[in-house]
Amino acid sequence: MSQSSNSVSAGLSLTAIRRFYFYAVALISLIAGLGAMDGLLAVLSEIWVGGGGTAVGATDYWRNVVARNGGLLLVATPVFLLHWGYIQRRLTEEAERRAALRKLYLYGAAGVAIGFAAVRGYDLLAGAGFLAFGGAPQRSAILPGDWLHLALMSATALALNAYWQHILRADGDYGRETTRAGTVRRLFQTILGLIG
Repeated sequence: MSQSSNSVSAGLSLTAIRRFYFYAVALISLIAGLGAMDGLLAVLSEIWVGGGGTAVGATDYWRNVVARNGGLLLVATPVFLLHWGYIQRRLTEEAERRAALRKLYLYGAAGVAIGFAAVRGYDLLAGAGFLAFGGAPQRSAILPGDWLHLALMSATALALNAYWQHILRADGDYGRETTRAGTVRRLFQTILGLIG
């Protein structure tokens, strides 16, 4: 009797460790990928629309920034996709779908996406407001090329948030989570409400 209960306890511990590893790596690689995409879009929009790179030494600077952000994006994307794919394949188990770590990841990833959308959207609206109320275009923070970066990053973050919300609804208990998963949802809503 005690041997079977020990094996069940060990199985649950290994399941929790596996969940923690896969969700932690997926979240870290998601954040790294979004940060790299943000930096890459900032540089590329400045080069394409803003005409950056005309000063002495600017070409080397732009090349280094593009290489750093592009390299990070190329590493973070497959790492995220491999871990997220593995997580999604485990959804045949009902316990996986209702796990508190899954809800922590999904609400955390939605929070990251909302944060990126809010910050970049605010920057875009503040710059547009500055111009709309008579600010000089040469003093604008979004001209000549940053408006493209801010708009693309806001749209990407909003689309990513819509995806996480879709995944939460597909789990079948969206808004009705219980036990620790319910605590995670309430914590997410409280933090988002306080920030808002």
